[in-house]
Amino acid sequence: MSGHRESRGRRDEPGLVGAASQRQAQDLPWAMQVAVRYDKVVPPRQVDVAEAVARAVVALLAAPGSAPGGSWHGAVARWRRVQIRKLVRRARGRRWRDVQELPGVTVTQDGPPGWGQAAARAFVPGPVRPSPSPWPGLRLRGPTFLPAYGCRLSRRR
Repeated sequence: MSGHRESRGRRDEPGLVGAASQRQAQDLPWAMQVAVRYDKVVPPRQVDVAEAVARAVVALLAAPGSAPGGSWHGAVARWRRVQIRKLVRRARGRRWRDVQELPGVTVTQDGPPGWGQAAARAFVPGPVRPSPSPWPGLRLRGPTFLPAYGCRLSRRR
């Protein structure tokens, strides 16, 4: 079964910065960070991971917190107005559990029998620096997920 869940997170996390921090952040690039859960034992297909990421981003943008008057609206509106940049990171085990505390939306995507479940969490947009505490341990260059149907995909370097 596929689904998504939303959480508010703590107010001191990305997208919910104070006035002094907002002035300093004006010059920093903003991004919507996305974490994907990576399971080495039963990995998901690459297509399922891509679908989970896309659904997580759409779910965050459609969430009540992103609507006018919502707690995330200012951050989402600024991100959409300035630049639409996304950074995808991978997470496993404890780190995946840790990032669930940050404000955002998690989506799961079931794969066919024999493949793992894909999961992605889109976070409220914010400046790329400083990173919230769980993020420095997450790799920006994710793993190579197994493509569907045995085909090979090339990676650009």
